[in-house]
Amino acid sequence: MEGFVLAPSAAPFSAFEHAWCLAGEGPVADPSLPDGMATGYFGIPLNDDFQREQQNRRNTTAVFTSGPSNPLAGMNEQILRTGLSPRALAKPITRETVKRAVTPRLTG
Repeated sequence: MEGFVLAPSAAPFSAFEHAWCLAGEGPVADPSLPDGMATGYFGIPLNDDFQREQQNRRNTTAVFTSGPSNPLAGMNEQILRTGLSPRALAKPITRETVKRAVTPRLTG
């Protein structure tokens, strides 16, 4: 996921650009912020292939903005002007898709 996080204790920057992971329909997994610091997340689930393609093309870890790995990358003007293609979005992860992914397949 990439978008914005709300972290009132980080004032004066209470809302800032951020990336995090989702564990299916469960809670947010955010290894870069201390537990309890974030009070809300708003973002777009990106397809892994699209995310890697954009990161490689822009030489930064962020897709929409510049990331700490390359602060000079700036905004991703192409996406901001034309929008995301449907292939950029990750498919929804539900309990059922997770269950199918971890259930062993018997062959034979």
